[in-house]
Amino acid sequence: MRRRVSQIVAGGIIVLLVYVSWRQAVLTGRSARDRLVAVRTGAPAVTVRYPSVAFVATCRPSHIASDDPILRPGIPGASHEHEFFGSRGVAAESVVSDLRTSPTTCDDGGDHASYWLPTVRGAKWTALRAYYSAGALDPVTIVPYPLGLQMIGGPAGAGDTGWATVAWSCDRRVDADGWTARPPLCTGVVPLAVRVSFPQCWDGVGRSSSSVTSVVDGICPASHPRSLPRLQLRAALSGAPDEVVLSSGATATMHADFWNAWDPNRLATLIAVCIRGERSTNTEITICGSR
Repeated sequence: MRRRVSQIVAGGIIVLLVYVSWRQAVLTGRSARDRLVAVRTGAPAVTVRYPSVAFVATCRPSHIASDDPILRPGIPGASHEHEFFGSRGVAAESVVSDLRTSPTTCDDGGDHASYWLPTVRGAKWTALRAYYSAGALDPVTIVPYPLGLQMIGGPAGAGDTGWATVAWSCDRRVDADGWTARPPLCTGVVPLAVRVSFPQCWDGVGRSSSSVTSVVDGICPASHPRSLPRLQLRAALSGAPDEVVLSSGATATMHADFWNAWDPNRLATLIAVCIRGERSTNTEITICGSR
């Protein structure tokens, strides 16, 4: 009898360990099996790391225009040239409802956000990927972007300067090592890729690019206490020249823009399931994970 009880208790402990390790895997990106082996063998605990990528939206090019709805709103042709991705309803005079009601070039039908980059002399950006994750912040603190939020990633972004937010590589994964401050010379058919990261802390009130700032020492500052998903855009150049010249000038001026017009319910579900690790019966959640 005692042996039977011991077996039941042992089995219950293993089930509990599997559940706990699965839950921790959601937050750390480490497999449940690896964590269970560590528990059984007494292996040292690892430092918690959050997944670099939680869900990805892929968007085809929409159009090219010398418009900037964030820095030059309401003034057509007042900006350097940009290539736009996502919602097709974007122009200098647009309001967020125009984005929401227009067709999108993104693979997720709920993504009516607009993403744009400076054009490149003699080349074009191909399909853009938007990577959303917890970054360095605790996933359970992440909240959805407010509808209409505008952000700038790169040296021109509020609270962000220098190469910490812009990097280049020869077709590396967004979370791989080896990205560099300046565009490398890519040989053969390997495309040149750029990665632009955006601010992640929101003041909880505004919708303009001045309402967001960067993480400081792993947390959001008291002035901007709300934690947003980390957004990183990755785009590749078709026929990249040896010397990259942007419509905005030298590569030091590289930046990207984001205007949130995601379907609020869809975005909230993706963040809850893919970033915070909450369970869902929604069988349409197939975009979680990197790809």
